[in-house]
Formats: sequence, C-alpha cells, structure tokens
Amino acid sequence: MLKSYKLLSSTLQTTLICIPIIYCCLTLLLISLPTQAQAKTIENSRIDKNKDKDKKTNKNIDKIINHYVDHQLFTGTVLVAKKGIILHAEGYGKAEREWNVNNSVDAKFIIASMTKSFTALLIMQLVDEGKIKTSDKIIKHLSILPEDKFGAITIEQLLTHTSGIKNYFSLPGWTKGKYRKDISKEKFIAEMIKLELAFNPGEQRLYSNTGYFLLGLIIENVSNNSFSAELKTRILQPLKMENTGTYNNNEIYQHLSNPYLWADNGGYRKQSYTNMPLYFAAANIYSTVEDLFLWDQALYNNKLLSTKSKARLFDPENSYAWDVEQFELIKASAKVKTKVKVISYNGNIDGYTSTISRFVDDNYTIILLSNNGTSDLIKQEMTQKIARSIYGYDEFGDTAIDQTINKTINKTINKTINKASQPIPVSHLLTKALVAGNFEKFLNLLTTQANEHKGDDVGLDSLGQQLLWAMLPEKSLAVVELNALLNTKSLRANYRMAERYNELGLEKKSLVFYKKSLAIAPENSYLQEMVQQLSLVNKDNNNH
Repeated sequence: MLKSYKLLSSTLQTTLICIPIIYCCLTLLLISLPTQAQAKTIENSRIDKNKDKDKKTNKNIDKIINHYVDHQLFTGTVLVAKKGIILHAEGYGKAEREWNVNNSVDAKFIIASMTKSFTALLIMQLVDEGKIKTSDKIIKHLSILPEDKFGAITIEQLLTHTSGIKNYFSLPGWTKGKYRKDISKEKFIAEMIKLELAFNPGEQRLYSNTGYFLLGLIIENVSNNSFSAELKTRILQPLKMENTGTYNNNEIYQHLSNPYLWADNGGYRKQSYTNMPLYFAAANIYSTVEDLFLWDQALYNNKLLSTKSKARLFDPENSYAWDVEQFELIKASAKVKTKVKVISYNGNIDGYTSTISRFVDDNYTIILLSNNGTSDLIKQEMTQKIARSIYGYDEFGDTAIDQTINKTINKTINKTINKASQPIPVSHLLTKALVAGNFEKFLNLLTTQANEHKGDDVGLDSLGQQLLWAMLPEKSLAVVELNALLNTKSLRANYRMAERYNELGLEKKSLVFYKKSLAIAPENSYLQEMVQQLSLVNKDNNNH
C-alpha cells in the first residue's frame, strides 16, 4: 500500500480538511439588545438565570436542541446568554444511562482541548508578571529537553502550534491503547521527547497536544507549583468557578456526566478507561456550563489579564488557543450586512465534547457540553441555529424539524426522507437509525434509492469520521461509500473515499476515486501525484 501524502495544496486543505467555519453565511435578523444597565455582571453577583428571559427565544432554542437530542446527535448541557444575562441553561439526555439519570445544568464534563485556552491565559499571566517572555526558548524553563532537538523552539511557537513537535497521538502504540494504562508523568515525558520534529520550528503549523503539555510543565517550573494549583489560585478562585478543576481518575466527582459512544448493535456503550492525567494542560480540565460562563464574562475585563496580553491572546492573525473570526450578520428584509466578531474554541475526547462561542461585539455567549461524542460539525450546526434565534431569526434554516420523525425508526424507515423543501439531513436520520439498531436497514434503503437522496456530503463525511473515532470502522466505511454514491460530484466525498480505500490497501478502488477527485479539482498537485503513483502501481501489478 502506498503511503498517502498528507500535504495537500491550500485549495484542497480549505475545501476538505477544514470543516467550514460555522458562522459564515449565517442569515441573521438583528433585534434590539438589552441596555448595559440591564446586564448583570459577574463582579456584582452570581447570574440570576430567571431574570429578563425572552420566552419566545428560549422556546426556539429548546426546539432547536431537541431536534439533535431526538436524532441521537447530542446529549449534554447548553447555556445561552445575552449581555451577561442567561437566557437558557438546561440539561438534555442522560448523564448516566445505567441508572437513567438525566443531565442537569450543574452536570460536570471534561472539556478536553478547551483546556488549552486556560493554559494559554496562565502563560500570559506569567508574561504580565515579567516571569517569562513568549520569545523565551523553552529549554530555558525545561532543562529535561535535549537542546539539539528542542533548542530553537520558543514558548510562542508552542502556543501557536508552530513548534514542529508532533502530537503525542503519534507515539507508537497510542491508537492500540498502550497509553490507556497507568504510566507516570515522568515516563510519559521521556516517551514524548523521543518524537522527531515534523518540521523546523516556525516553518509550518501542526496541531500538537504535546506542545500544550510542555506549556503546563513551564507553568509548573516557573511558579514552583502544580498546574492544578496555579489554575485554582489564578483563575478558578478569583472567578468563583467552584465546579471546575483538573480531572484525576482516582477521585469521585459529584454530578460528573459519564461519557458514551455509539454501540455497534445499537444504543450506546461506555467509553473504555482513559488515563486523563496524560492530557494534563492540553485537555484535562472539567467544568460546567455555568462556570464556563463566568470564565467567558471575565474575559471582557482585566481581572485576569492586561489589555495588552488579551489583545495578543485574541489576535485574529495568530491567536493563542482561540479561533477568532469576523462574520457577517444579514438583515435580509433591509439588505443590511453587519460584521460581528466571534471568538470560539472546542474540544473532543473519548465521548466528551465541548464548544464555547463568544459573540464579543454584542456579549452573546453559546456554550455546549456533550457526553455522547457530538461531532464538531453538529456543535457548529447547533451554535449556528441558536445564534440565529438569539439575533431574532426564528426559523431553523437548513434543517427544519419534521414532527413525523418523532415516531420510531421502525415505523418510519420508509418515510424518513422528508419531501418538504427543508428535509432533515440524511446523516441525522442515519444516526438515529444507528442508535435504534436499524443502521443496515436504513443504509440499504438509501443505497437502493440513491438518486432521490443526494446532498448532505458534509454531514455524511462528519458521520463517517465520528464512526471511525467510535471504533466502528465497518460502519464508517459504509457511510463513506454511501456519501460517494449519493454525491458523485462532491470533491469532499470522492476524496475521502479515495483516501479510505488507499489506507485499506485497495489501490484499484482508490485510483478510481482519486481520478474522480482530480476531474473536479484538476489543478490540485496532490491529486495529480496520487493518480500518477497509483497508476504506476496498478500497471506493475497487472504486469505481474
């Protein structure tokens, strides 16, 4: 099998690898906002959740979320706020399926890579205090690192994922569960140090949990204190975030929601043991939606960080553990466009997923915490629709909620493709069928009626990836094949099919879909190279 090069051209990277940012193309209607006097600040008191609620908006938000809950795409908690006032804070689905316990607003979740935003702020606090500089070489603060490999790397490069240090997921044995077993921090560090650099520091960008693990070590060495203690002293206690901390497998946490993934034969299964301390400053914080709202509001003032350091943290050109974008809000009736800044970040780890979106021009906040492996795409869809609602656009956009789908899958399996102008995406229906134990039946129906069910290539692509991460490779492959069948002109669907077949060593099948992808994007150098290489391999195989 050929090794598939991952260095795509910028065109294919933009089209395929980066899931389109959720907020661009939002069609939003602007409504009048609460005055500053109506906004109750964190400094004055805890948020009164019942004050100044917009009942219509709250109802719409609940309806949006329930669609995703009904289709087994989301369970967890959601918080939506406007100008410092909580409009909506609710739990959805089960926190513990064994005892049939529901998620509540005070449920705790591991927030995974959202941890990085806290780590970046702790680093900038040390910068404010003059204890470190982002231009410092990391070996200045981490003597355990060999200078010949790590000597040129700066703290700034760790913060921006430009150090060249590979993600520790690439450690031999990681995907086979080697590091799910207990291993000391010292031994794990020794293993990470063995990883070769992917490129020279500063030359490219490569997302790296390892980099943020090292930032946690820098925080500990400079402060002469544990990461957990620094987090508590510097952020959690000042903000009264009483339900947030670093997770330890040996401790019991009240109201902790359990993580679940889809099971092969329907329903859910418990996630296997995860050695969470290995995620450390990269992904090991737990929290609640209400605590994260306190965090969100504190970022509007200088209680935690200087104005200068916040500006660097949220620099749209090269931010530290935040995604910063400018998006257009459109008032369709008046044909008026207004730009709004959205600062967001998300996390995913073994059944727990999270996202926070801060519409900072208006002080609107949307926070989602999940315990059933909700994908990035679904979190994006949910955030998009909730944003429409809080900005006054009451419709549901691309995926209208069809009340008939509330019937059981067994009764509606032949009626699930809504013929209305705004049908429910195939990926949503397929997920519901998966949990109901009717995945193969519904997949066969879609396959035999392929001409009637085109579209949703992004959703099906995301579902295929989620199934792979849920360790259901056969179902994942089936969804990728379905996507290529339904969306023959989609670059995303054809490319994903080519890559998957190539990974499986099915070179002839892979070549077919690389050629289809190249026909759609003929200027792409990566596709040209893959078609050329696989053509030669197939020719050699035929000669033998």
